[in-house]
Amino acid sequence: MCGTNIGATILLARVLQLWAASPSAAALPALSFARAHDGAVYALALGSNFGAFTLAFSASLAGLLWRAILAQKGVRVRARQFLALNMPVSAAAMLAASAVLAGQVYVEHRG
Repeated sequence: MCGTNIGATILLARVLQLWAASPSAAALPALSFARAHDGAVYALALGSNFGAFTLAFSASLAGLLWRAILAQKGVRVRARQFLALNMPVSAAAMLAASAVLAGQVYVEHRG
């Protein structure tokens, strides 16, 4: 894996800042921009948190520490086992969170 959720979150937050300040964002109608901006910010928050715990140890520092602690205690957890155990929980949580995010953006910015 390439890195943790921290670096990705910082990078994507900067991308969102640059997009919000760009002429293409200013050309959008106010309601469309507000929906897109808030949806992107909330999606970034959700994605960085789900990415941190879901499918790979290396996605977060906590996952790497957890794996190291288990190894010190003689417990071996393989990547496939970790993935298989987290997949159903992750899918259900992401589906519910995405539905709430979409609802929140549309209710908050009714037009």
